[in-house]
Amino acid sequence: IQLLHCIEQASGGGGENQFVDGFQVANMLKKENPYFYDLMSKHAFIYADIGNDYVEYNQLSHHPMITLNKHGKVIRFAHNSQARSSMLDVPEDKVTDIYRAFHKAVKIMYDPANLVTYRMNSGEMVVFDNWRVLHGRSAFQVLSKGGRHLEGCFIDWDEAASRMRAIEEKHGLEEFTGVI
Repeated sequence: IQLLHCIEQASGGGGENQFVDGFQVANMLKKENPYFYDLMSKHAFIYADIGNDYVEYNQLSHHPMITLNKHGKVIRFAHNSQARSSMLDVPEDKVTDIYRAFHKAVKIMYDPANLVTYRMNSGEMVVFDNWRVLHGRSAFQVLSKGGRHLEGCFIDWDEAASRMRAIEEKHGLEEFTGVI
C-alpha cells in the first residue's frame, strides 16, 4: 500500500500523477491476446533498485508482470521500467514473444482511456494499492525557488491483510483477504 504526500508542487506546471488499474490492463491483455497474458503471468522479470535517498537501499525482486494466485486470479500487477533489468530470465525461444507481450501491455497501460491523471496540490495525499494500481507522473518544470517535493511511504501488505482477516473473522464475514 503506497501513500504519496505532495509537500510542494512544481511551480511551472506539469507533474500530473498518472494512475492505471493494472488488473484492468491484465484483463484487457487476456481478452486481446491470451498467449501474451500467459507469457506475462508465467515468466519473471528481474528488478533492481539500488541507491541512497536519505538512507541506503538495495531492493531486488524477481517476479512476473502479472502474478496469479493458485486459483488463477490476478493478485499483483507490477511494472517499473527504471528498475527492470535488461537481462531476461526466459527461454531463448520466448524472448521475442516476451518483448511483444511486454510492448502490448505497456500500450494498454498508456491508452488514455485507461489512464487517470491528477495534479496534486501541496498538502494533498493519495493512498493506493500498489499491487494493483500503477503510478507515474508527467514531466514538470520548476520556475522559481523551491521545486517539486513528494514524500512516499509504504505499508506492508502482510500487515494489512492480517488485520483485515482478523476483522473478518471477528465479525463472521465469509470474505477471505489475502493472496492465497
